[in-house]
Amino acid sequence: MQDRWLAELLLSARAGQAQLTGPLTATGEPQVAPPTDWVGPTQGCGANHQQLIIADLGFDGELWLAHWANDYAAQIVTLPSEADHPWFSALRQVVETAFANLCDSFGLQYPGAHSTWGLITRIAAR
Repeated sequence: MQDRWLAELLLSARAGQAQLTGPLTATGEPQVAPPTDWVGPTQGCGANHQQLIIADLGFDGELWLAHWANDYAAQIVTLPSEADHPWFSALRQVVETAFANLCDSFGLQYPGAHSTWGLITRIAAR
């Protein structure tokens, strides 16, 4: 579920309204309680180029996909199974390798920070 909240922050920031609301009920109440922890700055989220976003099943969910499309103009597609789409597995491997290299290069797996601001300071220093 945390992946959805991170996507929520990214997509809402790209739309110019950084927030953590998630899908809402007909009365305007959140259907899922948002996280209470600090999730980070949004300055590096970029702009919404309204291009198709391919995601894994962690981002699936009819309510979430409709919310992102309607509120942030983000078109996200999740594929039913990686076994049915071998090209998606290859693409995912590239992303996972790049992420692992960044974690190794910047020592992000075990940053040794004791607070959120300590973590931000260590990442900025690297």
